[in-house]
Amino acid sequence: NINAPEVKDFTEEFGEVAIILVKALIIMRRYYMVVWSIANLIVIIGFVSFILSLQLNNFIIYGIVGLYSLLINFPRFSIVEDCYYKIAD
Repeated sequence: NINAPEVKDFTEEFGEVAIILVKALIIMRRYYMVVWSIANLIVIIGFVSFILSLQLNNFIIYGIVGLYSLLINFPRFSIVEDCYYKIAD
């Protein structure tokens, strides 16, 4: 929704060029939320597996995979800027 108050201020200040950047931010935020939810789900599955089977190795593996997924998918504004410059060209 480009009419949100914080987005509307940004587009009014920077003009028409900012709309592409805002759309990229909205789309990337949506995908980051999905990826982060899946990473958290991996850790929860590992915890439930640990509770049911009492095997700490499985929980550690699930935890490492979940944390790795969170780290490599950490939202960086430089990615959004790269997308913007590719779209603008």
